[in-house]
Amino acid sequence: MVFDTECMLTDPVSMTERYERQREESRRQRHVHIDKRFDKLEEKETVGAACRVCEAAIHVSEREAMTALDENGGDEAKAIEDLMDYEYLQRIRKKVCEGAKVETGKPISPKDR
Repeated sequence: MVFDTECMLTDPVSMTERYERQREESRRQRHVHIDKRFDKLEEKETVGAACRVCEAAIHVSEREAMTALDENGGDEAKAIEDLMDYEYLQRIRKKVCEGAKVETGKPISPKDR
């Protein structure tokens, strides 16, 4: 059996301090990573357009808005107008659910739409 002599001889207070520093460093790295991901999302034009579509058509999820924008070539006004049509909305929702099924291998639940 091999013992870590550094751990055995280290003062418990310094071990706690080292542990706290490691936790703080990992927390800082995690926040940096999350901030970078959010910055990338904000840079994407389609995400901003999808948010504006969702604000105008509150019954639409972000995935549905992005799908409608893709079909309408990025035209927000046309996407909003189309999403007000019930038949179009049904078709978009079906497309979103089928796309999720292809990606994950299982159907999407209504709460994830």
